[in-house]
Amino acid sequence: MSGSPSDPIPRAEPAGPTGAAASPRWVRLLVFAAFCAAALVLLRDVGHGRRPRLVGDIWEHWLIAESFHSHGTPDLQPQDMDAVYAEARRHGLVPPPKPYAYETAPDGRLYGMHFWAYAACGVPAKAYLHWAGQCELAWPALSNAMWFLLAIGTVLFGSSRPPGERFALVGLAAAGPAWHYVAWSGSELFSWAFVLIGVSAYRDRRYGWAGAAAGAAALQNPPIILFGGVAVLAALVERRWRCAAGATAGTAIGLLPYAFFLYHFGKPNLIAVDHVRTEYVSWIRGWSQLTDLSQGLLPFAPVVLAAGVFGAGRLAAGRDPRGLLLLVATVGVAVGTQVSQNWNSSCDGLQRYLVWLIPLVAGVAVAGIAPAGAGGPRLWALGATAVLIQSGLITAYAKTGATAEGYLGHSKMAKWVLTRYPEGYWAEYEVFIERTRHSDDWPLTPSEYPVGFVRGDGTVSKMLLDPESVENVAARYQVDPGYMTELRAEAAGRTGLFYAHPPHGAVRVR
Repeated sequence: MSGSPSDPIPRAEPAGPTGAAASPRWVRLLVFAAFCAAALVLLRDVGHGRRPRLVGDIWEHWLIAESFHSHGTPDLQPQDMDAVYAEARRHGLVPPPKPYAYETAPDGRLYGMHFWAYAACGVPAKAYLHWAGQCELAWPALSNAMWFLLAIGTVLFGSSRPPGERFALVGLAAAGPAWHYVAWSGSELFSWAFVLIGVSAYRDRRYGWAGAAAGAAALQNPPIILFGGVAVLAALVERRWRCAAGATAGTAIGLLPYAFFLYHFGKPNLIAVDHVRTEYVSWIRGWSQLTDLSQGLLPFAPVVLAAGVFGAGRLAAGRDPRGLLLLVATVGVAVGTQVSQNWNSSCDGLQRYLVWLIPLVAGVAVAGIAPAGAGGPRLWALGATAVLIQSGLITAYAKTGATAEGYLGHSKMAKWVLTRYPEGYWAEYEVFIERTRHSDDWPLTPSEYPVGFVRGDGTVSKMLLDPESVENVAARYQVDPGYMTELRAEAAGRTGLFYAHPPHGAVRVR
C-alpha cells in the first residue's frame, strides 16, 4: 500500500501489474501471448458444432437477441419470433405456444420480463455463428466463453496486485462450477465475469471501476448491486471523495432495469411483485448455499468454501476495514439471493444463484489469507489446489452423471446421505419436495404430505409432513405401530412442516 507514514489513509495503488515488475518484460509478453492464443483456440472450439441447449429462460434470451440483431431494440416483433422459431424447429425443438417470459406494455409492445443486457451482448456471438454457418441459437455458450476469458485476462494482466494473489483469485473463482456454466444458456457467467473484475478492482482500490463492474453485473442479477454500495463505502472510509462519486455513478448502472421497466410498464420490476419477499430469507437457505449436497458450494466448490470460511475468520479477527467491507458485501449479496421465491430453480449442478457469488467468496479468501503487501507461496498453492480439486470434481461429476438429474432429482451425493444418514441432510423444503416428487412449482403446485424419500429396499428414510398429515403416513405406507405412536407424539408439539426420520424398516412402501 502506498502512502506516507504521516498519512493514515492509504492511497490508491498505481494502475498496472506492478506486482510482476521483477519479471522480464519479454516473459510477461510471452505469457500474455500464450493466454491470447489459448483463448482463441478455446473460442473456436466453443463456437463450432454446438447445438442449442434448452434450459432456464433461454427462449426469452433467444428472442431478445434476435430483436437486437434484427432492429436494434428489445421489443419483440413478429419477424423476430418467426426467425427464432424456424431455427429452433430445424434443430428439433418445439417452440412455446406464446413468447416465453414476455409481457405486453401499455403501448402494446412486447418486452421480456428479465432485462435485456445479457442477450444484447450475445449479438456479436450470434452474428459470428451465422457467418461461420453454425447454429445461431448456440450463441450463449460462445458469449459466455468470451465473458469468462475477458474476466480472467483482466485479473491476470490488468491488476496491480502481486502475481500470486491474482492467480489465487482466478483459480478459486474460475475452476470448477464457473467453467462448467460456460455451456449454460443464461446470464450467470455474464454476472460472474463482472463480479470477478469488480473484486479485482476493489482489491486494487479502484473503487470507481469496482462500482461500475458491480452495476453491470446487477443488470441481470440485482442483489450484486450491494457490492457496488460497499465499493462506495470503502472510498468514503478512505476519504477519496472523487473515487466515491465514481463508484456511485458506476453502481447506478445497476438501476437501469428499474428505470426501463418503470418507463415502459409503470412499475420498476416485472418479477419482484409476485416472486420476491424478504420473508423467504432464512437460516436454512443460508445453510443450503453452503452445504446442500444437491446444489450448494460444498460438493461443487469445496476449496472456495473452505478458503472463504478461513479468510472470513481472519478478516473478522483483524483490523483491515477494506477486507471487512468485502466480507459484508459477500454476506449481503448471499442474503439478497434468498428473497427469491423459487429456490430450487433450473441449474447445472451448483445452484445458479451461487455462480456469481463465487468471486466474492474467493475475494474474501484471498483478502484474509494474503500476507500484507505480498502474494506469498501459500496463494500460489491455494490457486493450484482449487484448479486441481474443483476441475477434477466437475470432470468426475460429468463422467458419472452426478448432476444428470438436474434440479428435479436429488444428486447422487444427496441420495447417498439420504439413504445412510438422512438426519445429516437438512434441506430447504422446496429442494426436498421438488427433487423427491420430480416436479416443479411448489408451493404453487401443492404436495400431499407426507413427502418421503424411499431407499432402494423400499423403506422410507426421511419424510416431510405437518401435524395435520400425520395420519396420512399410515394410509400411504406400511408403518410399525410403535413408530406411529412416536410420530403422533412428535407432531403434537409441532406447528407447520417438519422432517421425520423413521428407524430403518419402520416405514415401508406398500
